[in-house]
Amino acid sequence: ARRVHYYATELQSMGAYIEAEVRSYAERVTVPTLVIQGDKDQLVLLAWAEELAQAIPSAQLAVIEGGSHSLMIRNGEARRRVMDFMQRVDK
Repeated sequence: ARRVHYYATELQSMGAYIEAEVRSYAERVTVPTLVIQGDKDQLVLLAWAEELAQAIPSAQLAVIEGGSHSLMIRNGEARRRVMDFMQRVDK
């Protein structure tokens, strides 16, 4: 039952991402932003990350080679990039 609930929640979240029009919100982001994406992610397309990074005026796009979905859990390079970004922004 727990696993079914987990997958049902994931599907609802994915549906919300697909249906959401974030461009109008993204254009209003005024803080430094890192959009991070794995080039092997089969759930979220790299083109979507590129579009989001272009829509946010202050965004940087970091593409992690060999990175799949759930980068922060599975990829040390992704975590390092996020920490580096946060340290640069915090100065």
